[in-house]
Amino acid sequence: MKRLPLFASLVLLALCPLAAATAQIALVSDAVAERDAEPGQTYQTRLLIRNVSQVPQDVRVYQTDYLFTADGRTLYGTPGTTPRSNAKWVALSQSYLTIPPETTVPVLCTIAVPTDTTLRGTYWSMVMVEGVSIGTPDAGKPNARVQVGLSVVTRYGTQIATNIGTTGVSKLAFDSLTATTDKDGHHGLRFDFINTGERAHRFNMSLELYNAAGELVTKAAQSRGLLYPGTAARQVFDVGTVPPGAYTAVLVADGGGDQVFGGQFKISY
Repeated sequence: MKRLPLFASLVLLALCPLAAATAQIALVSDAVAERDAEPGQTYQTRLLIRNVSQVPQDVRVYQTDYLFTADGRTLYGTPGTTPRSNAKWVALSQSYLTIPPETTVPVLCTIAVPTDTTLRGTYWSMVMVEGVSIGTPDAGKPNARVQVGLSVVTRYGTQIATNIGTTGVSKLAFDSLTATTDKDGHHGLRFDFINTGERAHRFNMSLELYNAAGELVTKAAQSRGLLYPGTAARQVFDVGTVPPGAYTAVLVADGGGDQVFGGQFKISY
């Protein structure tokens, strides 16, 4: 999607005092905390936050919703506002903490699934971990000059994904299939894939390209991260320098078991 898919650390630029020190933290637990649970069940997962510096670091922990689109947009909405958000099920053990130097501290997330038998498929949200920049020593003094500059704040996100038992299925649709050619004559194939089902899934994407004579010209494969219901991602395959002409592209998204989707598409270079 993915840390973060999509999903690694996010770097934000903010106006702040020029002498402010950037918080030096790292999220050392998994970027995706996925779990199967039944309605009415409560479970826990831990975020592990490490202070990699030699001075204490202040850290803020908070929630957002989380969506992403094929064109690269990532949306961090108000927690609990998207249709499949589980943000209101999640309780954090701490929202603000100070971590001693070179120390790893856990933050406990308790997820209480509602007792609702109509729940199906996957529900998810994001827990953000953000280092808090330390202000200048003179900032609180009378007549202190405020110098404004750029500071980098590091923010990490962990996806909290709850699958309701074995309910719900993934349904994958392909869209916007485009044969591409760069200025050097190098060819590629780009398309979007959208989960129109109820359950999140990871897919192995593969391409086989055949020429007009039915001969295999090239093939490629790539593993993709967790694709949530209602979200989309973009796949780009490198085709190489194939001769001009008509081709058949066979696309397969394999999620294991019966979660296999595919299609044949006519393209030209």
